[in-house]
Order: sequence, then C-alpha cells, then structure tokens
Amino acid sequence: MGSEERPQAVPQEPKTDPNEAPCPGAGVNEKIDRLGLHLHFGSRFDLVDRAILSLKAYLAGEAEDRIALFEVEVVAREALVNAVRHGNGEHPERMVRFDCRVTADRLTMFVADEGPGFDWRTKMDQGSVPPDQTCGRGLLIMKAYGFGMRHNEAGNELELTKPLASSPSEAAEETADRTLMGSKTSE
Repeated sequence: MGSEERPQAVPQEPKTDPNEAPCPGAGVNEKIDRLGLHLHFGSRFDLVDRAILSLKAYLAGEAEDRIALFEVEVVAREALVNAVRHGNGEHPERMVRFDCRVTADRLTMFVADEGPGFDWRTKMDQGSVPPDQTCGRGLLIMKAYGFGMRHNEAGNELELTKPLASSPSEAAEETADRTLMGSKTSE
C-alpha cells in the first residue's frame, strides 16, 4: 500500500460570544457599540496594558482632538491597576469591567471589580500622601487631572467623568493650564 499523507486539520480560534465574559484570566473581551467601549478581563497587569491599548484605539476614533490622551490614559491605568491590585487582590479569576463612552460634551469611564470594596469616603477626604508611602495617590491623580468621581456604596465600582473641550485649541489650553498650575513653586 502506498502511503498517503492526510491533510492536517487547521486549528481555528474558538468562537466566543462578545456579550459573554472570557474565561478568567484568558484575555480581554472587547466590544464596541453605539454606547462605547466595553471590556471584561481577568485580574492580570498585562491585561491592564491590553485594555489601555483598546482604550487608546477607541479614543483615537472618537474624540482624540478634544481630549488630552495622556491624562485619560494615566487616570484609566490608575483605576484599572487599583481594581486588579486592591479590589480583586490580584486573583486572576476575578474579573474587571471597564466601559468608556464619549458624548458631545463628556468622557465617562466606569471601572468595577469583584472585590469587597473600600472606604472611599475616607480616601476622598485625604489631602496628601506621605512621600515614603507607595500607595494612595490614585484618587489624588484623578482629581488633579479634573475627573469627577462617583463610587457605589461598597466602593468596588467607580465612575469617572470629564467634560470635553469644545475644540482642539481649547483642549490644548486646558492641558497647558494644568501643566503650569502643577509646576508653580511657592516663594
């Protein structure tokens, strides 16, 4: 008998429903619809990086000329890292939800984790953080970049809002004003 080679099966990507969360820790489940960007991912820092890339791609098509992308990236990364590290305690099986929506006058981001939450009222009243403390600057950074914040009662959901500039020149002026205010020194 002659030996015939049998064709090899070509591996195919598993089909997933975009409305379902992925297997914990498997990757970032991304969905974009008329209401914005929606991400679900396991609590891993490399997935935070992928979520930020998705956010930047989404914003590039929505309002890139009216937002300071660096500021949005810093604030989103801070919120997502907090959800992974503090909220979900770095348990990769726990999920993080991230939504972003751009309207004519506002950017809204929503972050939720599966952790027990935290006492956000006390943290919101905190004026500064000792220089030797390695945590606790996230909410201060969010405030400094002009984001409004609302937490749910438990403290495991955060809504961040920021008014959008009406034009690219207005966005540049606002960024310059914040930069100058942040670099002033007392005499």
